[in-house]
Order: sequence, then C-alpha cells, then structure tokens
Amino acid sequence: MHNIKCLIIALLFLSFAVNAQESKQFVIEGKVKKPLTITLDNLSTYKSVSLDSMTIFNHLVQQKISILQVN
Repeated sequence: MHNIKCLIIALLFLSFAVNAQESKQFVIEGKVKKPLTITLDNLSTYKSVSLDSMTIFNHLVQQKISILQVN
C-alpha cells in the first residue's frame, strides 16, 4: 500500500506541466525498503487506479487542498 501511495504522488508530479528539464525517469528513494526507478517505458506496466478524491498536505501535515472528481 505504501508503494501505491508513493506511485500516486509521483504520478501527480508527472501530470503537471512545468518549465524544467525534460526527464524520462524519476527515482523513489529515502525511507523506503528499496529505491525504485520509474521510466516512461515501464510506467505502463503498473496497475491503473482511479481515485474519486485526494487530500494534499504540506510538509507540516497541514491540509492544503482536496481534489474531488466531478462526474
């Protein structure tokens, strides 16, 4: 479940268009059992999950925004 949360957060970052260097991969590392490198090529091998809502918190664990899916 922890890996899925990390993957969801990483996918959110990928979904925002920013004026930065283009990257074809990113790494999930830190307080995880094993670092994981995600590339655009292997991203499609992961299970797709739909969320109806998500709450975003800052580094102080203060709620910043809630994203709700509208049907």
